[in-house]
Amino acid sequence: MEVIHITFEREALANWLEKGGEIRGKLNGIGFAQLPIWMSTPASIWSSAM
Repeated sequence: MEVIHITFEREALANWLEKGGEIRGKLNGIGFAQLPIWMSTPASIWSSAM
């Protein structure tokens, strides 16, 4: 399956950005949220947010 985009609930994304760990997201915006989705956040996001 080719994944074009992943959609997240706003609260889940905010929690993941703050605390890290796992996040559930819908692949191509359809179906049930899948777990786990392994992502890393570039250090540049953290440095610009602080």
